[in-house]
Amino acid sequence: MSIEPVITLILLWDLRKILKSTVPSPEWDRKIKLAMYVVIAMLIMDIVLHVGQVSMWVWHIILIAIIGVIYYNPVFSVARTSMFAVLPFVLLSFSSDIFKIFFKYC
Repeated sequence: MSIEPVITLILLWDLRKILKSTVPSPEWDRKIKLAMYVVIAMLIMDIVLHVGQVSMWVWHIILIAIIGVIYYNPVFSVARTSMFAVLPFVLLSFSSDIFKIFFKYC
């Protein structure tokens, strides 16, 4: 198990809290809450099924998608500081896993 699920959950939690205090939108609140449930379910599946290689890439895709939504959607402009705080970790983790695969087959 890696730290990506915890980072994803914290980022979603923070995003929901910021959105509630600045621009209360029931539609986005519902979507973020659903995403949090999906993350918790995937974390439980990851622990139970032990599919580390597959789940590692799924977590990368989820984190990059959340960062993309925060960056490109004007509703989340106040949450960009959280996104910029997590971005270096996501990029380093993603590039590290790509290099591991690349050098594994070379």
